[in-house]
Amino acid sequence: MIFVSYRERDADLAVGRALGHLENHFHPAQLRVNADALAAGEDFIRRLETDVRRSEAFLAMIGPSWLTEEDYRGRRRIDRDNDYVVVALRTALRTRKRVIPVLVDGGELPPSNELPDPLQRLARLHPLTVRRTRFKHDMRAVVDALRDALSEASSSRLKTELVTPILPRGPEPPPPTKPPKALIDAKQSNPHALLVIGHDTIVDVVQRRHGDKLRLSSREQRNGPRTILDAEPLTVHIKPDDDD
Repeated sequence: MIFVSYRERDADLAVGRALGHLENHFHPAQLRVNADALAAGEDFIRRLETDVRRSEAFLAMIGPSWLTEEDYRGRRRIDRDNDYVVVALRTALRTRKRVIPVLVDGGELPPSNELPDPLQRLARLHPLTVRRTRFKHDMRAVVDALRDALSEASSSRLKTELVTPILPRGPEPPPPTKPPKALIDAKQSNPHALLVIGHDTIVDVVQRRHGDKLRLSSREQRNGPRTILDAEPLTVHIKPDDDD
């Protein structure tokens, strides 16, 4: 998307002519002009910031009064944080968009010391000039610059897209081990016992209520991996397996 920013009282006719020329080279849906087509009650600052962030190129159309235009109180509009030109250009510079200054109707690129801090980088950007006497020739350079910006943005998106690698599927996990019958019977007879199956161990399970001990055979213990049937804290003694 191409965002076109300008002051209406500064270069309205020149921008209108330029936009008509751009529509011959780009689809109208690719062009956004200031905060056009605002809905009733819509936040224009949020709309401007959203449209600029979605754009790949930013045209700053600068006429003779772009810098000096004043509001009804006599203050420069460029010094107001909520001025629509300031909001759009500030967002474009902050988000590192390709900002292309286009000088129309004799406008000049302002020096950095006359710009508010968030806009001072504009003074370092190489501008294009569109003259009435060489309009088509000059607009050709604008169109070429926009195509370069769109192509660069498209290439950058392709480079930054993350491709999820397809990993080879490993072996299926083994089915859960079923506890030996001796453990199930012991658990049913004493719900407070902590029952453990080990590969190479014999487990003495201390029962809290009766104090007796359950000794499992080594054959039953080797039937599967360790399984815990009850996590109630009890004292468990693990001994090396007896030789068969």
